[in-house]
Amino acid sequence: MEEHPHHIPLLMMADVIHGYRTVFPIPLALGASFHPELVEKAMTMAAAEAASAGLHVTFSPMTDLVRDPRWGRSEECYGEDPVLCARQAQAAVTGCQGAGVPVVAKHFCAQGETTGGVNASAARIGPRELREIHLPPMKACCEAGVEGVMAAYNEIDGVYCHANRELLQDVLRGQLGFTGAVMADGTAIDRLDGLTGSHAASGALALASGVDISLWDQGFAHLEEAVEQGLVSEKELDRAVLRVLELKFRQGL
Repeated sequence: MEEHPHHIPLLMMADVIHGYRTVFPIPLALGASFHPELVEKAMTMAAAEAASAGLHVTFSPMTDLVRDPRWGRSEECYGEDPVLCARQAQAAVTGCQGAGVPVVAKHFCAQGETTGGVNASAARIGPRELREIHLPPMKACCEAGVEGVMAAYNEIDGVYCHANRELLQDVLRGQLGFTGAVMADGTAIDRLDGLTGSHAASGALALASGVDISLWDQGFAHLEEAVEQGLVSEKELDRAVLRVLELKFRQGL
C-alpha cells in the first residue's frame, strides 16, 4: 500500500484445494462421495479459515476430468464423469464464494485430456468432445457466478489455451456467460515464447486472447513495451486492468 503509486493493495491468492487448517479428503475422494451438499459445507469451512488468515482468492476447484489414470494430477479432480464433476465443482464454488472468498476455477480447458498421461500435454480432441465432456463443469461454475477462471497449460487441436481467443472469449465469455477475470497458470505465458520469440510478444498474445492476470511469468512484465511496439492495444490492457480492479473492489480492498 505504501509503495504502490496509487495505493492499491495486493490480492493474496493461494491453492485451497481440500481444506485450509481443517483437512478434508482430496477432491477425488470428495467426488466419490456423490454428495454435493457435503462438498459445499467443506469448502465453506475451508474458505472461512483461509479468509481469517488474510487470503482473498483461492485456486479451486479443479474442473478437469480424469481421462487417463496415469495423469499425475488426477487427485485434484472430482472424477471422470462430466455430470458428477459439474455438480461437485458448482457446490465448491457456492461454498467458497458464499463464505466471501472468490474462486479461480481451473483449468480451462481439457487439461485432463492428456497425451499418454503427461501433464500439460496436447488435448487431441474435437469440438464435440470439448463441449460434451470437458465444458460442463466450467459451465456449472459460471452458472454459480464464479469470479475467476484459470487457463490451461495444454493445447487443444494445436492451439495453446493461453493464446486461444476463441476459447477464452467466444466460448467462455460469449457462450458460458463468464464475466470475471481470466488468470494464467504458472509461467504459462512465457511458454508461448517458442511461438512469439519474445516475452513482450507472448504477453501481448495472451492479453489479446483474453488473459487478464499472470502468474510468475515475465510476459506481463513487458506489457508496456508491447503496447509501445504496437503488439497489443492500450484499450485491451485497460480492459484487463479493469477486471482486476473490479475484483479488488468487490473484496473491499
